Amino acid sequence: MEGKESTGKIIEHYPLLFTYPSYHQMVLTILLTSILGSIAFFYLDQGLSSLKEGLFYGILLFLLLVTTDYLINPLFRNNEILNPRRITILSYSGLLLYFIPSLVLELVPNTTQSITAYSGFFLSISVISAIRTLVFHVFTDEKPQTKWLAILIQPASLFLLNKFFLNIKASLTPRYALGIALMVVGVELSLWLFEKEGRKIWRGGLISLFKGFLYAWAEDKYEKLEQEVSIIGELVNLECDVLNLKGQENSTAFLIPYIHPGPFRKMGSSPLPEKLVAEYMEKKRSEAIVAHGISTHELDIINHNDMKKVLEKVTNTALSCTENKCSQIIRKKINNSIATCQLFGKLALITLSLHQKSYDDLPSELLQTIRGKAEMKGFTIIVIDSHNSIQLENELTPEDVESLEEAAMEALYEAAEKPQHSFKTGFSRIIPKEWDNNVGMGGSGIAALTLILQNGLKFTYIVFDGNNMKKGLKEKIHRVGAKIVDDLVVMTSDTHVVNALGATSRGYYPVGEKMNEDRILFYVKEIIVSSIEKQEISKLYYGRSEIPDVTVLGKGGLDKLAYTAEKGFALFVETFSLITGITLLSTIAIIFL
Repeated sequence: MEGKESTGKIIEHYPLLFTYPSYHQMVLTILLTSILGSIAFFYLDQGLSSLKEGLFYGILLFLLLVTTDYLINPLFRNNEILNPRRITILSYSGLLLYFIPSLVLELVPNTTQSITAYSGFFLSISVISAIRTLVFHVFTDEKPQTKWLAILIQPASLFLLNKFFLNIKASLTPRYALGIALMVVGVELSLWLFEKEGRKIWRGGLISLFKGFLYAWAEDKYEKLEQEVSIIGELVNLECDVLNLKGQENSTAFLIPYIHPGPFRKMGSSPLPEKLVAEYMEKKRSEAIVAHGISTHELDIINHNDMKKVLEKVTNTALSCTENKCSQIIRKKINNSIATCQLFGKLALITLSLHQKSYDDLPSELLQTIRGKAEMKGFTIIVIDSHNSIQLENELTPEDVESLEEAAMEALYEAAEKPQHSFKTGFSRIIPKEWDNNVGMGGSGIAALTLILQNGLKFTYIVFDGNNMKKGLKEKIHRVGAKIVDDLVVMTSDTHVVNALGATSRGYYPVGEKMNEDRILFYVKEIIVSSIEKQEISKLYYGRSEIPDVTVLGKGGLDKLAYTAEKGFALFVETFSLITGITLLSTIAIIFL
């Protein structure tokens, strides 16, 4: 399940956590609900003569809610989650529940005595207290006294408002207070049990992991989540192949990291492709095109410090093995498996893909197998997973993997028999303004690198900064490109900044699924032509960067995260349904019986 299914299971519980109205909309709603709800209740309870009293109660209720929020906001000025808007969300949500029990009691026959209907307000205060207890314990790391002040200030104020405004009998006050306290204790017990049982699922504790996800989704801050996920990480050495095609005035780096971008959004190595492009532009004053070296989610870098190390190592790779000649691209197809190979001296650039079959990541073992066989023949091998055909299902089979290996070796052997020629290169990039991460386009846009051989043959490598490509699109792109160049290799970078941005069946949109195909084909034609126009005589410089001691997700890491998210959510529902269910029924009995 490692891959998009696991990612989908991780994100399905989180992306809609904070879909609330704006701060001003919520304040306006609180004002209107306070006044209209109060007027409705007092009208049902005492008739038209009580409308002024209802209006006055509503105004007091509104002032109480906004004032208590205003008083506790400074306590959390350094809390990135509980900003003023999200503290207002608590009042907004609580108020939507506040009038329901009392209005229902007023409308149900034989329950029109004011004391019974007023009791509904105290039931609502109990529920509001429980919600605030949960939120302030989970979302903050403040001192206990700060948490309890934030939890109790609003329910206590509501309690006093109702006691004195509604003239509640003194004999009922302890009963109502006990009901509220019971709900708070129920939540505290639920949290304790949830954390105790949760450590059996996740060693660092589910609440801490949940906070990490909250910071990631709510504030786009990933340090807490990276720290948590590092618990399951593995220390490995990583590689990146670096080709520098240097012309008389310009140079283009062709980067093939055997590092998987992931797991999602901007966490870890998710933004690796666009980060590498930006790093080369800043440090080397060079364009860069980043393809997806064969790798799976096992090689997702977990933390940003390791990412910095990767960027530094790759940009400072020692380059040698200078070549000024290359072969044409050889394309081989065996069953549904497609391989291309282009030789620069004894350096082989191989790309792999499937024809009209949906697949996600190619297995890392395929890289080792092809490398092993080719190196025995004296070749240095670069292997790219074109990552360019997906629907909902992964249709890759062991037979496909065998065919890819066979096609790669056949393409290599045939390329070795072809003459090599001096060449020119040209590079072009376009970043379409109409597409962004939300529709599957990363920040590096679409890039094309064209090689023009001395014998007149032209070959283009084109990379879309996206996570895979809608099945069938690459064939359409190839047909457009074939009218301009002799062969075209279509790839995606597998960036994961496009992942987990919304509720989709796979957790992201591949290139072409939410984009206008005619515009894609237009851009393809435009950048191929532009890259040819920029051609200049070039030489190839090559090096392989090795990055030691990097923490990655490791084998089964993404599945472990998916399992934790699923089991953690189930445990939360089970624990809180049981304990808070019992305490809610007990509170109802205490308040009403």
